[in-house]
Amino acid sequence: MSKISVIIPVYNTEKYLEACVNSVLNQTYQDFEIILIDDGSKDNSLNLLNKLALKDNRIHIISQENQGVSVARNNGLKQASGKYITFLDSDDTFHPYLLEHLHQALKKNPQANFAWCDFKETTTPTNQEVDEHQNSFVLIPSPFDHFVLRKKPRIGASSCAKLYKKEALLNITFPKGLTVGEDLIFLYTLLLQSKAGVYVPEILYFYRIRENSAMHKPLTQKRLDDELEVTKRLFLLSKENKLNKTTKKVFKNYIANRFFRCVFKMPKKEKNYSFWVQTYLPKLQKLKQEKIFEPQNLSLKNMIKYFYNMLISSLK
Repeated sequence: MSKISVIIPVYNTEKYLEACVNSVLNQTYQDFEIILIDDGSKDNSLNLLNKLALKDNRIHIISQENQGVSVARNNGLKQASGKYITFLDSDDTFHPYLLEHLHQALKKNPQANFAWCDFKETTTPTNQEVDEHQNSFVLIPSPFDHFVLRKKPRIGASSCAKLYKKEALLNITFPKGLTVGEDLIFLYTLLLQSKAGVYVPEILYFYRIRENSAMHKPLTQKRLDDELEVTKRLFLLSKENKLNKTTKKVFKNYIANRFFRCVFKMPKKEKNYSFWVQTYLPKLQKLKQEKIFEPQNLSLKNMIKYFYNMLISSLK
């Protein structure tokens, strides 16, 4: 068997930690290590982690000052000794067959750098019936093109619900300092460097929906700044790599509309709508001058809205 390193960043999730860790310990594939990185939790998470580590010598604990999920995952990657790597959020759980089936998919498709499965969003993660002896895999060549063109089976935008060859991640890290989008930058970098990926058509990952998660918090200037920065980095990543004509066109449209949504994402009825738009329109204009934001690639509706707001802004 080949060892798998399961990297779990932890921040204030004591309520869900035991279920999360147990879902790994209960895997049918048992050659693994669990690397838990406590990111300066203010609750009882670290104490609970130390207790869980006494249950199994495959559990390793790293404690760091609060530096964010990217730094936590990067520190986990530095410590990982497995031939394969997977990520699990500390409030989510694995199906018992996740490691076995994703590992099996990579073993049978050596040209693939990663394998992925389906996931389920839920408030109460529970295991579903899965065929113990399944061997249904779908090899996907050129996974970046596949992802951008939104072909089926869809590749999820998260770093979770995937198993990676460690050798494929040697030059890839999660970007520091971002509150959103770090997964997307990591994934784009991987896809651009991968000749193939392999899909396992089963729900093997359970993503817990929480009201106080990062994506459900109120819109802030930091988050909008990060959204714009993520979109800029995605553009620059693609620019460094040669894309085929169709993918390049679709990707340009995606980037333009993502920039637009960053600024206009707040509902118009919100009292701060005008403030956000007037604050961030100049940033879009600067990105346009740098040829990073290209409004001609917007959808017709968004293009009209953009130029209308630019006109109104210039008259003030």
